[in-house]
Amino acid sequence: MKSRIVLFNPNTSSTVTADMVAIAKESAGEWADIHGHTAEFGAPIIVNACDLETAGQAVDAFAERMLDAGWPADGIVIGAFGDPGLAAIRSQAPVPVVGFGEAAIAAAAAGGRAFSIVTTTPQLKSSIRQQVEQFGVNENLRSIRMTPGVPEEVMADADRLDRELVQLIDKVMAEDGAKAVLVAGGPLSASARRLRQRFALPIIDPVTASLKRLGQMLRQAQREDMCDDIV
Repeated sequence: MKSRIVLFNPNTSSTVTADMVAIAKESAGEWADIHGHTAEFGAPIIVNACDLETAGQAVDAFAERMLDAGWPADGIVIGAFGDPGLAAIRSQAPVPVVGFGEAAIAAAAAGGRAFSIVTTTPQLKSSIRQQVEQFGVNENLRSIRMTPGVPEEVMADADRLDRELVQLIDKVMAEDGAKAVLVAGGPLSASARRLRQRFALPIIDPVTASLKRLGQMLRQAQREDMCDDIV
C-alpha cells in the first residue's frame, strides 16, 4: 500500500505547490501518494527573514489543522528551504517530518563532499549559512552564490532562471571547487532538474532530496516494526 505524504508549502502560491507536488510524485515513484497543501497566509514567495518568520507561523497553523484532523498522513514534508516551523511540528507529529533545507543540505554534503549553494534570494543568505552551520557541515560549504536581479522577477521567467543558474553553477565549478551544487528553494526545484543533464557534477534539488530522505525514514520505521513483531 502506498504511503500518504503531505507536502505543505509555507508560501501562498498554489502554483508553486502544484509544481512541487508534481516533482515529488515523479521523485517518489510508486511508493507514495503526494497531497499538497498551501499556506492560507504569508508571502507568495519567501524572499527575506520576515517572510520566513511568517512561514513558520503558517506551519504552526497547518500543524493545528493536522492535529484536529487526526494527522491523516504517513509522512510530512515542509516545502521551504528555510525549514520554517520544522522543529515545532516535528515535536507534535506522530509521523516523520522532513524539511527541504535539512534534506537538501544532507544530500549535498553526503560523504564529506564539498558543495556550493546557488539560489535567488540574497536577503536569506545569512539564514542559509546558519542552516549549514546548524547541520555541522560548514567545512564542506565552498560558497553561496545568488542570481542578480529581483528574486520574484527571476523566478517568474523559467528561461531566465535557467540561464542565471547555469552561470552560477559554471562559476562554482570553475572557481569554488564544489563537487555538488545545491539549488536552494522549492520553487527552483524544477529548474534544478532541468539543468542536471547539462553538468557532470550532482545538482541537488530540495524536493527530490526530501522525498528520498522521507522514504528512507519510513522504510526504517517499517523494519523496526517488523522486528518488534518478531520479538
